[in-house]
Amino acid sequence: MNMKIVSNIFSLLLLLVLFTGCGKDNYDAPESKIVGKVTYQGQALNLRGTGEAVQL
Repeated sequence: MNMKIVSNIFSLLLLLVLFTGCGKDNYDAPESKIVGKVTYQGQALNLRGTGEAVQL
């Protein structure tokens, strides 16, 4: 019975942490963009990405 109480308290604490953590990372999207070519030894690599975005 004691283990069940500890398990319930731990579950409630975990839920509390998860719900409070959701609001911490809601920042506005960045407005800056990087524009240009990706080159290697002076040669353009002609990379393509999705939605004109290349992940480096």
